[in-house]
Amino acid sequence: MKTRFFLLGLPLVASLVSCSVPSTNDLEVSAHITDASLQIGATPFSTPANPQGVLTGVFALSLSLGELASKPSEVTVESFALVNAADQTVLIAPVEVGASDPKVATVPIGETQRVVYHVAFDNKPQPIAKLCAAKQVQYTGTIFDGAQGKTTPVVGEAFQIQGCP
Repeated sequence: MKTRFFLLGLPLVASLVSCSVPSTNDLEVSAHITDASLQIGATPFSTPANPQGVLTGVFALSLSLGELASKPSEVTVESFALVNAADQTVLIAPVEVGASDPKVATVPIGETQRVVYHVAFDNKPQPIAKLCAAKQVQYTGTIFDGAQGKTTPVVGEAFQIQGCP
């Protein structure tokens, strides 16, 4: 009889234990890169032996802080890179963003902040052979979660560069 009551109570105990342990997403900033693009514009300096182009691009950094966080977080952007999505080979590092793009964002508890970054290469021609050889690329980076005092990696979805010859 005691065994039956014990066995009947196990699902209740298991559900209470699982509900009382918050996930990392409830406590810390989670981040991902969305809406990424990179375009290659023509330049008179490009030759078949040394293809070059002027790069312009944009991406959004989405920062979310869980409902159970103890306080809002000041998130600092540390760095971004562009990698080959197939093998994670670094193609451009660091990826410079616009001077007026925010480097710090405050993320309130239970909310999401979306920050748009413009890729800045000062209109200087860049070598494009490796960029165009990569079928898919992605932006990656790191942010510093001020509330948790730790660096967190950020990865975007793969996309195709526009304007390759």
